Amino acid sequence: MENKSKEKNILINPNTTGYRDRKMAKWQGLILSEHNEFVKEEKRKHGK
Repeated sequence: MENKSKEKNILINPNTTGYRDRKMAKWQGLILSEHNEFVKEEKRKHGK
């Protein structure tokens, strides 16, 4: 039981996975916003 709880604490620790997850979320957000702009441009071009 003790070993399992220690492992969970290490996994949840923001200094290990949390920080990387936040960076990845920022990166994905950038990609998504760029993609949305591209899709809007394409719709404008094909709409007219």
